[in-house]
Amino acid sequence: HKAVELAPQQAAGYLALSWAQQSALQLDKALTSAKKAAKLEPENTLAWLRVSELRLMQGDTGAAQKALSHVKQNSADSAALQAQVLSARGFVNLFRLQIKTARKNFEDALQQDSADPQHHLGLGLALLRDGKLEDGRRQLEYAVSLDPLRSTLRSYLGRAYFEEKRDGEAIKQWDLAKQFDPNDPTPYFYTGVHK
Repeated sequence: HKAVELAPQQAAGYLALSWAQQSALQLDKALTSAKKAAKLEPENTLAWLRVSELRLMQGDTGAAQKALSHVKQNSADSAALQAQVLSARGFVNLFRLQIKTARKNFEDALQQDSADPQHHLGLGLALLRDGKLEDGRRQLEYAVSLDPLRSTLRSYLGRAYFEEKRDGEAIKQWDLAKQFDPNDPTPYFYTGVHK
């Protein structure tokens, strides 16, 4: 709030506020802050990525894709930022069940930036959805190795183990996910599915 107060015409404060609001589970407020950032700086790729991400959290793939349509290809953007855009497109396509396109988006993102666990997560989920369990699980293991304390990654790795009928390893991942973020509903959901 202080950043927004000190620089009300800059996107950075609103983007930070958006993340803080999301962590407090205020998703509507988080979206409002992200949209304000994008309005203040229409060329700000991070702002549009944030709007797209929040729209996707709400299940509105059309609005998520529309937000991404505002992102301009800019050769001055870092490879990591270009990869984030590709990955965001991949998640929109994954939610729309356009699995082949999603896989290509994630593979291209990994070509740009192989150290981002989000790209491995997306590719892993696309591969699992495509019935390629071992390849999908391997991508999820890469994601966890890059960010071992992230609850969501542990949850989805547990899901992959569960689909491979490796219940002990699945439960271990879900327990770790609950430990790392007790407020993340994902491991509780998959534990319930397992039961």
